[in-house]
Amino acid sequence: MASKQTICLCTPQRYAPDWEQQRQRYQRACEARGFALLEPACAGQRVEDDFRVWMETVQHCDILVGDMNNFRGWEPDSGACFVLGAGYVWGKKIYLYLDDLRSCAEKFTEEKYQDEPGEQIDITAPENQNKGTVSKGWRDKEGIVLENGPLNLMMSAHAPMVEGGFEEALERIQQDEEGGAHRCL
Repeated sequence: MASKQTICLCTPQRYAPDWEQQRQRYQRACEARGFALLEPACAGQRVEDDFRVWMETVQHCDILVGDMNNFRGWEPDSGACFVLGAGYVWGKKIYLYLDDLRSCAEKFTEEKYQDEPGEQIDITAPENQNKGTVSKGWRDKEGIVLENGPLNLMMSAHAPMVEGGFEEALERIQQDEEGGAHRCL
């Protein structure tokens, strides 16, 4: 019998007061789909030790699942992003989940403005596919382009994303492993 593929979950929720209950739920969800949840054994004594343990866990897991929901602001947890980047470099399968798959330009509700019509580029048009990551002309109050994807392009471009939570990500992984159809980005 083949060993179960291991999944490492990258989420700031692991530091929440109810993490043990969440972890148990995630572990049961993995087991129900034939996966094993691989946890970094961080002792919390020295940050250098915890960092090393995280990197070893990433090296030994088969799949990384990243919680890309907003954390302490408008962006995902920077620790999760770093771990996912390390996993990418090491060739790990990566899946991302978040509550809202609308584009950054659609989700950004603070002050924003459109470029002049002549400056707007629709990067979804075939003739513009190699012209960068400019949204359809939306910028924030600092003049910085708001991405066309649901996250910063460095997160949006490298892994499948599902709308929902960890369980929906597991469902997508299972569908991909079985070669089935799916709905996501």
